[in-house]
Amino acid sequence: MKYKTLFILLTIFVTHVHYARAQHDLTTPDGGVITYCSSHGSYPGKYAFDDGGTGDGSRWLANGSALPNAWVQYVFPEAVTVSGYRVFGFASSNNGLARDPKAWYFEGSNDGISWTPLDTQINQTGWTSLQSRLFYFDNETAFTHYRFTITATNGANDYTGVQELEFYGNPNVPGVPLVTTEVGEGISTGKAALSATLVLGGPSDLIFHWGDQPGVWDDTTTLSNVMPGTHSTNISDLDIFRTYYWTVSAHNNHGDIWAPTTNSFVSATGSDITNPDGVITGCDSLSPYLPARAFDDNTTTEGGRWLAYATNMPNAWVQYEFTQGPYLLRAYSVRGLRSNSYAARSPKAWTLSGSTNGTDWVELDSQNSQTKWGEGEKRTFTLDPDASFTHFRFTISENNGDAAYTGVQELELFGFPDYVAHPEIISAGVEQTGGGTAMLKGSLLEGGPADIYVAWGENQTSLNQTNLMLSVFNGTFEFNIAGLIPFETYYYTFFAINSEGRAEIEDAPLSFVADGEHFTWIGTSGNWEDPAKWSQGTRYPDNPGDLVFINTIRTITLNEPSATIGVITLSGPYAQGHVVITNSNPDGQIVFDNPAGRAFINANVGGSAPYVIYPNLLLNEDVDVSGTESWQIYLRGGVSGQGRLVMQQGSHVRLAPLVDTVYENVFEAQSPTAYLHIAEPGRVIFKGTNTVSFHGNWSDNSCALKSNAELVLDGGVTTNISVSDRSLFTYHGITNASLSIINGASLINSSGGLTTYLSGIGNQFTIAGTGSTWAFSGRPIYETGTSNKLNVVDGGLIDRAYFSTRGNFAKIRIADGGTLWNVGGRFCIGRASSYNIAEITDGAVVSNCGAYVGGRTGYDDSNIGGGLNNSLLISNGAKLYSTLGDQLTDGGGVGVSGRDILPTYNNTLEVTDDESLLDLGNHNFNIGYMQKTDATGAWNRVTASSGGVITNAANLRIGRVSGSSQESWSNCLQAAKGGNISINNQITVGDERSTGNRISIAGGRISAKKLFIHHENGIAVELGTEVPVPAEFSETVTFETETLVWPSLQDGVKEGVGGTILTASEIIDGGLELAPEVDPALWKLVKTNTSIALYYHLPASIIVVR
Repeated sequence: MKYKTLFILLTIFVTHVHYARAQHDLTTPDGGVITYCSSHGSYPGKYAFDDGGTGDGSRWLANGSALPNAWVQYVFPEAVTVSGYRVFGFASSNNGLARDPKAWYFEGSNDGISWTPLDTQINQTGWTSLQSRLFYFDNETAFTHYRFTITATNGANDYTGVQELEFYGNPNVPGVPLVTTEVGEGISTGKAALSATLVLGGPSDLIFHWGDQPGVWDDTTTLSNVMPGTHSTNISDLDIFRTYYWTVSAHNNHGDIWAPTTNSFVSATGSDITNPDGVITGCDSLSPYLPARAFDDNTTTEGGRWLAYATNMPNAWVQYEFTQGPYLLRAYSVRGLRSNSYAARSPKAWTLSGSTNGTDWVELDSQNSQTKWGEGEKRTFTLDPDASFTHFRFTISENNGDAAYTGVQELELFGFPDYVAHPEIISAGVEQTGGGTAMLKGSLLEGGPADIYVAWGENQTSLNQTNLMLSVFNGTFEFNIAGLIPFETYYYTFFAINSEGRAEIEDAPLSFVADGEHFTWIGTSGNWEDPAKWSQGTRYPDNPGDLVFINTIRTITLNEPSATIGVITLSGPYAQGHVVITNSNPDGQIVFDNPAGRAFINANVGGSAPYVIYPNLLLNEDVDVSGTESWQIYLRGGVSGQGRLVMQQGSHVRLAPLVDTVYENVFEAQSPTAYLHIAEPGRVIFKGTNTVSFHGNWSDNSCALKSNAELVLDGGVTTNISVSDRSLFTYHGITNASLSIINGASLINSSGGLTTYLSGIGNQFTIAGTGSTWAFSGRPIYETGTSNKLNVVDGGLIDRAYFSTRGNFAKIRIADGGTLWNVGGRFCIGRASSYNIAEITDGAVVSNCGAYVGGRTGYDDSNIGGGLNNSLLISNGAKLYSTLGDQLTDGGGVGVSGRDILPTYNNTLEVTDDESLLDLGNHNFNIGYMQKTDATGAWNRVTASSGGVITNAANLRIGRVSGSSQESWSNCLQAAKGGNISINNQITVGDERSTGNRISIAGGRISAKKLFIHHENGIAVELGTEVPVPAEFSETVTFETETLVWPSLQDGVKEGVGGTILTASEIIDGGLELAPEVDPALWKLVKTNTSIALYYHLPASIIVVR
């Protein structure tokens, strides 16, 4: 088990106290002419140079209406050379941090008309109160005019500006280093990390100074011979919760210089070094609140508490053992109990002890009067140990009065290992910002503190550049390197060295390609190829590898055949703004080709609702796309080339082509939360492989399809659907939209999606062709609109999607051999809806379902049922396997009501033609079943005809009601000519409160073990049937007024049974209904010792009970 690394910052305060300056500020309040844009009357631009300190009255506030051109200008009496500047941010009050600048550019001029760009910043976020940031750049030209222009804020729209601006010249002595402090953080118990930047003058010695009083430096550490860049060091042996001050200086053979600020930080306790997997023991405790619960990291629920029996006191103990080596403990915390009697059971007196063997103990701390605990309250105690231990024991000697139990909610130990492990180091990637610089990232997993070396260069076998960080603790680290040539390949590796040995990263050396030049659009509108609209001012981005940043409301017109870029970043704070890149050239397109690595479209922004429109894109390589649901990318044209749009987590792309457009091998999602929408009417065709997600929620505007839009997945397509709320292709208000999956394409609805809706009016889904698949992972399709269509034909497949029509006039067609719908749930036609038609025909198969026509009780909702004039036809060799039951043990039904007062009339199911089949999977089958209060049902019919077969139902119930307030009448099971109906157990006709329900035999055949006919319900056998045995019941026939139970053959002939002949009136009184044209006098019901038979005219068997 590895010990926890301690890199959680609990408390940090960063202040800026002017201590010693590398250079003086070239500006003064009255030394130059200051002009500025439209600004707040009380806070004009001159306050940016007033040296007025940190008060609100000394700030410059430009009006938000001036954005993206909020500027302030300083004119010197004579030309001076400026190579650096410092920006002071606002205080955190009065929305100051949101008003701090996020993006700006800095320029120089000698006439105030022609400007030279000197520096650009595009993503200065995360400001703290009154923080200052220092920026240097290469400049040897003297200018009289310097202008600072803000293009974006950190979220505010009302005002922007700065607390103060300072301009710096070149160093007086060539080669003297320039340094700036970056940050000091308490990273763990008794430790801190300090970072500083050597701006100029390498190689130099970088010297960190710190102490507990500003300007009194008790300790130093030196990084020798470092090159320009950011460097870090870790310091230790700090007192926890104490404020420390620090700064940095640099020395080389040209001179010494100090950073212009002194910073401060508060040393932290770090993070808890225990974990639930440690070796934990303790005294006799209440199950399940055993000793391990004291270290389970559950501080919020009573299930995370440790409860020892109070009888253990004064020796109620729990112990934690570190198996990998000893730890030096600097602090610990005790969290009081939660739930019952928490205050009385929480400890009042205890001892914390340490041991190296678990036998001999040294007291580290004791407490004797810890009373008045709040529920779950945490109390922290510091230690000053002089030894390290592997075992730590917490012993409660007294609680706060409870006689049953004592314990704690959680114990935490804070400290650091007092042993050295062999180092283990990995790379964490490369971050580039352009301009010939890169940040190499790594992580020391084991062995800290260790010295970290980075070696890098252009030659894979000879890494001739090195940087060093001393005494790095376990955790992440970074090296900044500079002087890179754009598009060149560079190699690097990391080494870690401590007293236990040396380690290098795996697969070394690693490589990266240096970024190209960064461009920021600074115009409000204009042409892409106009250099004046870009931050450089001398050229526009037209080379592969150029990185483009667009950060406010912009319109960019492309008037040339193509513009080639590597990366484009779209960002900005404007809730109502948008970036438009439009195409006035019929052949125009933006070409993405980045030799420095993956091209990138970045639409992550701080505001909401802005969007982007692109013209045609040519992708010479894969292009990463990022964004949010609020900041979506609109594609108004096609995408071509060898590359793909690789959509990152959370990105949204809306397809809105102006003409029918084919996207072939274009989209690849790196996350299930990367979404596509079809945003406008038109035809979008996917070919090849496109792995993306379609997104929808309850809003019409967020449906995957818009009205009159058509999405075609044509051959080989893989498209995933996965959303947190609803996966909607259409919803209310959407009309005439279409989704087609054809020629072997597939659409995969992953388990994250909930519901797919075919809603609105006149919308259509089609799955056609062998291999064409829509897979749902067990989620539903709901049809909830009017006159919508769903077609599964020509070998198409829907896999694991249960289905309901909940709208009206829908048409469902599943047709042709090889076509399959594997339902995995209910298959309901006419669920609380009317005039829906479903046809399963021509050898198609619907399987693994519970089938219903005209309503049913709910699988996952509130017993919705009922419906009028809905029909399901199974014909021409098609098959429906209704083999799933539900909570009512019903495998299927026709005219099934599950809602109060919901009528269920005239719904039909017909199985017709040879080899057509309805298989009930040995589940019950209902016709006209009324379940809920006051529900009524009538004229619902199930028919088998012309070779159609209904089979394998456990029981068949016609006209069933479940209570005293329901009614069900005139429902029918019919075996028409050539139809065959086989029931495994019993057919029940009618119920105590239902009438006129019947079995009709009209040239077909019905068989079961038992027949039960209630009063005023019956069985009708039409005259002239040609079936030798049209109805067969192998055990009993039961009438409501008389039960004829036939004995087994071994019993012999019973008295009063053999040979008894019933008259026609007795037959009718018994509840047997004959066809109107049949003369009752010609019918006889004969009981013998082997059968009950109904004879007509001649001894041709019509109904036989064996």
